[in-house]
Amino acid sequence: MRQLLILGAMAVVACVPTGGNDPGSGTGTIGVSAHIAATPKLPDTQRAADFDVTFEVSLTDADDRPIDSGSVSFTSFSGRTDLTFENLAWFGSAAIYDQTYTLDVVAAEGSVSGVMVDGPDIHHITSPINGSVFPLQSPLTVSWDRNEPAQEVEITSTSFMETADHDDGTIAVDLSVGTCSIEVSRANRVAPRGAMEGSMMEVRLDNWVDVMVH
Repeated sequence: MRQLLILGAMAVVACVPTGGNDPGSGTGTIGVSAHIAATPKLPDTQRAADFDVTFEVSLTDADDRPIDSGSVSFTSFSGRTDLTFENLAWFGSAAIYDQTYTLDVVAAEGSVSGVMVDGPDIHHITSPINGSVFPLQSPLTVSWDRNEPAQEVEITSTSFMETADHDDGTIAVDLSVGTCSIEVSRANRVAPRGAMEGSMMEVRLDNWVDVMVH
């Protein structure tokens, strides 16, 4: 989807994502592995400005060689972020989580454009509460509130990792004794239509709490 921005008397068409997934288009000659990760600065935060967002895109040609020149960018509500090439991949960052992002790639090997992923909304971990202390029990129920289910959920701590392809808002886990962080990570992804087979773009958002088990 595209949003029409009108500045004064001049209409400007801007590629600002407004929600929803779109596999985009392209020449079919570039392999794409694109990852957007939103990491909270505070436990169980609900503010988009409390997330550090990192972009990483790996591009390959038909011979599986890295593509190190061209233009790689993400567009979101906050504007456009241009990535730079370093250590076999393209990198960038942002200071706020916008949820919906559009990828555009232009290189000598071809192009991929308009790939949009509507990422997970910011979830709230309702159980256990950050800083809580409780006796060792098996299992412990981890619960979270979200507006829309994500395609994948991953629950991790020092003593376990659970992955589910359904976002039910609750999962039972086993914890070891001690202080640990429980992280709930949710992700949405799309396969770009105009990229080579096996390509993928993912938006992942984490939130976490610290607990003490004894």
